[in-house]
Amino acid sequence: MKKSLSLALATLCALYAATSPADAVTDNLQKKLATRFPDIKVERIGPSALPGLYEVVTPSEIVYADAEADHLILGQIVDVRTRENLTEKRWHELNKVDFASLPFQHAIKLVKGQGRRKVAVFEDPFCPYCQELEHTLQALEDVTVYIFLYPIESLHSGATKAARDIWCAKDPAAAWSAWMLNRKAPSESACKQSPIESLVALGDKLKINSTPTLFFPDGSRIPGAISREKLEQKLAASNAK
Repeated sequence: MKKSLSLALATLCALYAATSPADAVTDNLQKKLATRFPDIKVERIGPSALPGLYEVVTPSEIVYADAEADHLILGQIVDVRTRENLTEKRWHELNKVDFASLPFQHAIKLVKGQGRRKVAVFEDPFCPYCQELEHTLQALEDVTVYIFLYPIESLHSGATKAARDIWCAKDPAAAWSAWMLNRKAPSESACKQSPIESLVALGDKLKINSTPTLFFPDGSRIPGAISREKLEQKLAASNAK
């Protein structure tokens, strides 16, 4: 009798969990959004940092909706006390990468000192912020930097050719540094094969929408030409895990 009662209670709990109010709301939102915005792919829906507001994750961004999907908010939530962009933070949490699975054989490898700390960076050779970051990277010690060439041709015409010439140079690392630090263009190369096309596809898959974008061993990412201080802090934290 006791076993039957326990089983019945367990079943009821499971049914309640399966039909919890939170699930009912997200199911309702999913259905309404699919009807009202059939062209938008919704990857997931869940509570946001603000009570009563739900985050709607699409392949390219996070938007927010009320419980009835009657209103959408296209924008970012910022904590005014800390000035932290909570939307951006959440986006990067949802899009962590398996650092070890990156195709390092297609990266330009730069080693400073013993190279014990590691970071991977997707960069466009014509991106001014990438050039700024390169000067910061030069000042680091005991780090291995993996440069993945990621030309954004739609923004920088000719970036794909420049990336290919750098990769096909006799010494890609030297060619990259000469170009990014001193704007010394690499020689045109007759190299017929390069990983540039596959790296662009990988960047798209990883949802990289700006350069530079940095990836760390703990799977986290940071976009932009961050300061040396912030980079040192991140390297210390991510490589310690």
